[in-house]
Amino acid sequence: MLFVKRTGTVTNFQSFASEILGAFTFFTLAAFYIDYYVDIALRLLILFSVIIIVHDYYRILTYPKEGEHHA
Repeated sequence: MLFVKRTGTVTNFQSFASEILGAFTFFTLAAFYIDYYVDIALRLLILFSVIIIVHDYYRILTYPKEGEHHA
């Protein structure tokens, strides 16, 4: 919604990092279920989540507004 409000357009950023985060979330849930490396999996999930959120918001906030062109 932030991107649409800022630029007036809708686009798909194709954030492959978010897709990887989804897969790692599944791994973390499996680790919880079988009680295997839960602590490290949870810490890595939190770390990756923060990095990916910051990265994706940076992409959204630095995307040129309609009518702006980078030289």
